[in-house]
Formats: sequence, C-alpha cells, structure tokens
Amino acid sequence: MPAAFYRTWVVLISSGMVFGCASPLRDLEPMEPELPADHSFVQEDAVAPAYDWWTQLGSPELDALLAQAMSDSPDVQVALERLQSAEAALSQSRADLWPSLSFRAGASHRKDLDNSDTGFSSGSSLSFSAGYEIDLWARRAADIDSAELDFESQRLTLRSAEMMLTGQVVQQYIALLASQESLRIAYSNLEASQELERIVQVKFEAGVVSGMEIAQQRNTTLSLISRLAGLEKNLAVQKRALAALIGSDTLTLPTMNLTLAELNLPAVAAVQPASLLAQRPDIRQANIALWQSHASVWQAESSRWPSLSLSAGLSASDVLNPTGWALSLGESLALPLFDGGKISAQIAQAESAERVAQIEYRRTVRAAMQEALDALDELSYQQEELQNSVLVLANNERLLHLAQIRFDSGDTDFSDLLSAQRTFFSARDSMVSTRQSHLNALIALYLTLGDIPRGG
Repeated sequence: MPAAFYRTWVVLISSGMVFGCASPLRDLEPMEPELPADHSFVQEDAVAPAYDWWTQLGSPELDALLAQAMSDSPDVQVALERLQSAEAALSQSRADLWPSLSFRAGASHRKDLDNSDTGFSSGSSLSFSAGYEIDLWARRAADIDSAELDFESQRLTLRSAEMMLTGQVVQQYIALLASQESLRIAYSNLEASQELERIVQVKFEAGVVSGMEIAQQRNTTLSLISRLAGLEKNLAVQKRALAALIGSDTLTLPTMNLTLAELNLPAVAAVQPASLLAQRPDIRQANIALWQSHASVWQAESSRWPSLSLSAGLSASDVLNPTGWALSLGESLALPLFDGGKISAQIAQAESAERVAQIEYRRTVRAAMQEALDALDELSYQQEELQNSVLVLANNERLLHLAQIRFDSGDTDFSDLLSAQRTFFSARDSMVSTRQSHLNALIALYLTLGDIPRGG
C-alpha cells in the first residue's frame, strides 16, 4: 500500500489539530459559595471532622453494618452503574478526537442474460477510507469537557447515595439501641413497680394502708405491662428496618450488644464553611450544572460558524492481487446561510438554561447555609437538653429514694411515693429519648456540613 497515503493523512490530521481550538470551559473558574462569617460555624473545644465520622461513636457493630450496607444497597449499586455508564459516554466522546478509519473488500459476479452461452464474469475491489472533522471552534473539546462534568456529577451522585445511606444506617442503628434501652428500662421499671406492690400488700395485711393504695400501685404495674408489649413490637420493627437498610435478604441482624450510654459523644468539629460547605455534593453538582449550561451556550453559538471536514480514500481493483491503486483526498467547508431562526432560538434556549442554572446554584447555596446553621442550633439545643436530662434523672432518683424513706417511716402518704415513682420512670424514658435526639442531631450536622475528603 502506498506510503503516500499515510503521509498525506498524517499531514491533514496534524493540520486539523493545530487549527483546533481549546474548550471554552478551560477559562472558567469554579464558583465559590458566598458563605456567612466563619464564626457562625465554629464551636470551641471540638475535634476535627473526619471522612469516616461514624467511627468516632466507637461501635464496631456499626462499622460492620455499614460495610455490609455499602456492598448490598440497591441505591448505591444503581448509582455505581450510572457512574460506569457516564464513564463509557466519556470514552465515547474522547474517541471523536481520532479520525474514523474503515476498510472494505467486495466481490461481484455478473452474467449477461441475453447471451446464455457466456458464464459469470467476476470482479473484486479493495478500499480504505478515512474521515476527520477539524475542531475549528472547540465543539468537540466542549463535548468532552461536558462528558467529563457529567462523569463528575455521577460520581457526586454516588457519593450522595453513600452519604445518605450512611446517615440512614447510623440513625436506624441508634433507634435500635434506643428501643433496646427503652425495653430494658421498662422491664426494670416493672420489677420496681412489682416490688413496691409487694411491699404495699404487706403493709395492707399489717393494717397500715388501705386497699386503695394496693389498687393504685396495681394500676401502675398493669400500665407498665401494657407498655412492654408495645416496646417489644417496636423493637422488632426497628430490627427489620435496619436489616432492610443493610441489604439482608433474611431481614435478620446479629445481636446488638452495645447500649446508647456506651456510644461516644464526640464534640462537633471546628468548621470552616469555605472548605466544608463548598464540598457538599449538591453544591458541587449545581456548580457542574452551571458549567455545563455555559458549554451548551457555546455549542449553540458555534452552530453559526463554518465546519471543515477532511476525507481520504485508497482503493485497488483486485482483492487478491491489488493493482491500480488510487488515492483520493477531499475537503469540505459547510456554513449555514438560512435556517429560519432555528440556531438563534437554540442559542436563546441555551442562554435561558444558563440563567436558570445560576439561579439554582444560588438557591442551593442558600439552602445549604440554612441547613448547616439550623443543624448547629439543633445540636447546641440537644446538648443542653442532654445535660439537663442527666440532672433531672439524678434529682428524680433522689426524690424517689426520699419518698420511699418517708413512706416507710409514716411521714407521708402513699400518693407522694406513687407520684415520685412515676416521675422517676418518666425521667428514665426521657433520658433515652434525649440521648437519641442528641446523637441524631450530631449525625445531621455531619451530613449537612459537607463531604469531608479522606484524610481530612
């Protein structure tokens, strides 16, 4: 095959690459969110945030659950497949940088029907062809950059799915521990109520108290028995919910042995908004959408400009014994002259989409700031509530102890003791609920502040 074909094509393609333009997105800088002052997000005496923030809770059980969830979650698997699809689309866009090459070999057999004495006449052909459109106005480069942005957007979608799943698993794990703790407290309260009922029965038999006191305490015991049934049902529901989240086909879980009180309560990280809020996947995706809209405007405008294509062909008249090689070269220049305003409408549509992307970006940033500040306020409130619940529980435990002493000594009637007992039981339940709310507020803040990079 003549070497001139290769030399000619290399010269043409090299010329096309020289004349090609750079993508308009190369000159853009990422938009930085306009955030409030740093002090709005800073809390003193706080540990630094971590990519694997949930490990600060100190629960190997939770680590194992999250590992299973990440491998079996349908949401994560779908997001991963979409990321792989975006990667394939990116490879397809990059393939357009290269010329198209094709090969064709053919054979034909012909018989003249007017002369039946003659046989078939045979012929064959062999040809190579190549085509390339010079990227004069960076349309192809913009397409590649848009595909890269789409790939990054899908990567962020995957990360969002992982973050959401992490938050759901951690919250459900805490809900399960809270249900187990409430059930243990309910059994403990029932034992205490039954013991007091036994004591009142002894006093009744001794003539110290009336049957009304026995009936009152019996009501407390029956109420606790009824509450136990509801708590056991709720615990079974919580277990199935967590099993479904981690992808258990049997909807079963291993035994969870830790208690809420054994989980660590890490301090909130000292937060720098520009480095954390700006890392939120939704803000980064809104920024990507803004870049892509700018590329769409460029591509719509470039439709007005001429396009230059190169072609080359090499053919021979015989496949088995190639002879009569022929080389053909071609160039074509196309320029739209009149389209009834179609291109202008496309440009207007792209510009409108770009303005919408700018509005959506600002709205996303505002919502992120609001969520972060609300989460900080909620966590601060829950910290105070937790501290107060500890004091309330200790005070009610002391009150119950004093009421028991006074009742035994005859200084007070049974109604005071019964009231102190019920208040103490309520304080124990409230302590579990408050600790769960504090942990949930901590989780919400970690998820709201942004995607901390690995090693961050």
